[in-house]
Amino acid sequence: MKAGIDGVFFGNYPIRRFDAMPDGFPGGLYFSEPGDMDYQRWFLSSLEDKLRSERVIRATINNPHSMTESKTFNKKIILAHILELTDAEYWPPRKEARKHIRGSKERGGRVELFNNENDLELFYQLAQKTKIRHNQKMAYPIEFFSQLFGISANCSNILWLKVMLESKMIASQISFLEKGEAINWQFYYDKMYSYYKPGYLLLDYAINYFIKKEIKYFSMGSTPGNLPSLIDYKKRWGAREKQYYSYEYFNWLGKFLYRWRNG
Repeated sequence: MKAGIDGVFFGNYPIRRFDAMPDGFPGGLYFSEPGDMDYQRWFLSSLEDKLRSERVIRATINNPHSMTESKTFNKKIILAHILELTDAEYWPPRKEARKHIRGSKERGGRVELFNNENDLELFYQLAQKTKIRHNQKMAYPIEFFSQLFGISANCSNILWLKVMLESKMIASQISFLEKGEAINWQFYYDKMYSYYKPGYLLLDYAINYFIKKEIKYFSMGSTPGNLPSLIDYKKRWGAREKQYYSYEYFNWLGKFLYRWRNG
């Protein structure tokens, strides 16, 4: 094998999409001979032909390690927030965040590893409720998370957490670790229990877990729509803004459907 790309196809004709990779993961164009620019251009052109033959309306290559110039893919700036984990312990710089962590623990919230397959149904209900609140559809069926759970049981690169209040799961978070970096991938919670601030508990646990694993950078992800409230939340933890590039392809239908949307 001389070249490849990792990604996920979503949907069916006529709204088929392709992401390499989805939800903030770095996408990859991989080559056995990285310096061969002519071959990279040929592979990218072949990929474009493949997308057209599959009738893909939109394709995204997110923050690839390398990307040659393309007449088909448009380059777009994405903003993310990164935490640098350089100390032996971590405590959010803003008083408000520290207060929420202490308060959540005092009210009985506790973080546990997601290690019980019987909890998948409850987890998926949390995920669905979160997506409905954001007026979004679930991108992944429960079978996807079931397979991910099977992988996570024997994989130190996946941190899957849950917040329990007595015997009830009120939140969950999945993070991935790769090459000295971690990324916060999915966070779901029950809004009825927002008083308990489960997101603060989860981040506090995850950050200190990463420090013990000698992870130096933790990506809190991009901010769709650049929502001020979400950006402020990330800054409460001391995260700094970082730009990266995303590359997008649209066919004629994709250009029509996405013309009013930012991303």
